[in-house]
Amino acid sequence: MKTDKLYNIMNIATLEGSESLVPAVKEVPDMTREISLAPKMKFLDGAMVPDANFDSKEGLDRYMEALTEATGTKDYELSINFIMKALDGCLVQRDNQNIRPINNVIATMAELNPQDVTEGMLVTQMIAVFHQSMKHMEGATQANSMDLVERHTNMATKLQRTFTAQMEALNRHRRKGMQKVIVQHVQVNNGGQAIVGSIEGGGSKISGKN
Repeated sequence: MKTDKLYNIMNIATLEGSESLVPAVKEVPDMTREISLAPKMKFLDGAMVPDANFDSKEGLDRYMEALTEATGTKDYELSINFIMKALDGCLVQRDNQNIRPINNVIATMAELNPQDVTEGMLVTQMIAVFHQSMKHMEGATQANSMDLVERHTNMATKLQRTFTAQMEALNRHRRKGMQKVIVQHVQVNNGGQAIVGSIEGGGSKISGKN
């Protein structure tokens, strides 16, 4: 809805040229910031640097905090390391003009919302594995022999299974510390017995407390 509203405002202003719409056009940057939440980066001579201008140290601090939060770390250099590892896993060339893949990786990390360094490492691996599996799926569609199709398909299948295992590991980690408590009410009539403990094998062995 926000994107549609943005385009509508710009189209109306362009077609009608109404001065009354100028204030609405000036609101576009604020709407753009709402649409794009993840911090941006770019390559500069092989190094990754912020794709932003900062008017104050506070602005830079907020940017660094947003980046570490997106990667699940508390250290800026470690967050850069995670992003670089994900990009290497995605076979991204460190080109000054190659901006979109960096920001796609950062945005994906932010969407997965890692809460600590362990989740940050898992998310980094998941991004690389996902892109590698899609590369092999693309290779299967472009292969010129059944042997190559089979190779790419088999590798893609293995990577997709790995991705599923990583996702399950992430979910297990996020459930750590959660306790499941089951409370049951047992009614025992006069002359009966309540058993607390384990019952094994077809009534051959009963252990517990009466």
